[in-house]
Amino acid sequence: MRIAARFLIAVLIVLVLAGIALFFLRKPIVAAAAERILRGVGLEAPEVAVDEVSLTRLDVARLEAGGGAERGLDLRDVALFYDWRALLFDGKIRSIEISGGRVVAAFDDAGGMNIAGWSPDPNVKPAPPPFKTLKVGALDVIARTPKGDARLDTAGAFDYADGGEFTARERAAIHFAEKMALDHHNIGDEDVARMRALFSDAEFLELAMMTGQYIGFGRVLAMLQLEVAACPV
Repeated sequence: MRIAARFLIAVLIVLVLAGIALFFLRKPIVAAAAERILRGVGLEAPEVAVDEVSLTRLDVARLEAGGGAERGLDLRDVALFYDWRALLFDGKIRSIEISGGRVVAAFDDAGGMNIAGWSPDPNVKPAPPPFKTLKVGALDVIARTPKGDARLDTAGAFDYADGGEFTARERAAIHFAEKMALDHHNIGDEDVARMRALFSDAEFLELAMMTGQYIGFGRVLAMLQLEVAACPV
């Protein structure tokens, strides 16, 4: 009995020490895991500085990526909110808040865009973002074009489910255009009635005609390979 008791006490001591070690090492462990994930999705030389981590929230003081003297991605004070079960089993995040930072995007003559420091695998089909809501405090977007640089200051919120902080008419137009592109056979009387409640007949007709025109034009460009397809639509 004494041997068993001593063994049990030793195991408990090891578990306590391991728990203490994990508690103090949780930040570098999470930072290393995040950098490995970011490299896996194509970010070049990512660096993550974790400020705090818990079962429901991750605070990142700094997230940088991209080679060379100028980092293409430089985010500051980023907070990720999640349910640990959804994060662990589904890879889903409830919301992301970005207090500030900078993103450099380069545009070529053909209109193609490339985020500096990010080289996604072209064979991987784009997937919906793993978060529901994105809030941005002050993010500088530097657009590099053949005609020169342009700087955009962005701030606001985006909700993937309903289109973010848009008006009811804007959300309805976005949802209608998405359904026209992906599921037009199932547009029914209820969809039309919802649109007519927010738009006049002339506005709805113009919106439907322009949506169909741009969807068709995009598919023609993709078919002729005149433009790099950003999505399978």
